[in-house]
Amino acid sequence: MGAVTLRVGNLDRMIAYYRDAVTLSLLSQDGPIAVMGRGTTPIVILQHAPELAAPEPRSSGLFHIAILFETQAQLAAAVYSVATKHPGTFTGSADHLVSQAFYFTDPEGNGIELYWDRDRTEWSLGPRPGRDGHARPRPQRLHRRAPHRGRSVRPGCR
Repeated sequence: MGAVTLRVGNLDRMIAYYRDAVTLSLLSQDGPIAVMGRGTTPIVILQHAPELAAPEPRSSGLFHIAILFETQAQLAAAVYSVATKHPGTFTGSADHLVSQAFYFTDPEGNGIELYWDRDRTEWSLGPRPGRDGHARPRPQRLHRRAPHRGRSVRPGCR
């Protein structure tokens, strides 16, 4: 597809986030425009727009951007980096059968998907008993301990 452009209110903070947490490099910066990516490939273009107002809750807009990692190890390093440098921004994960994805929210509220594609030879797309031959996402089950009740609960379950 190509690079995605995000209009941001605080350019310096967003450069630091995508560089230091998401593990992208600052490829170039010319005034209010910063290009983030890997090697010579632009992935995210940050455009400073100080006039931006915070979006209204439940308003429409960008759902998330997706950043592909070449290896599962690179994905793991980026997920670890974001989770440790920006705790509380993790919003979910999924095994899409063809890829593994982790979701976060950046400092300005934009959704980010960090993902790695499995090799096509590992895709589970063929018909199976009781299946229609289409890949179905499998949400990763993240359990936390409920110390006051002494049992595991799934986030979102009561």
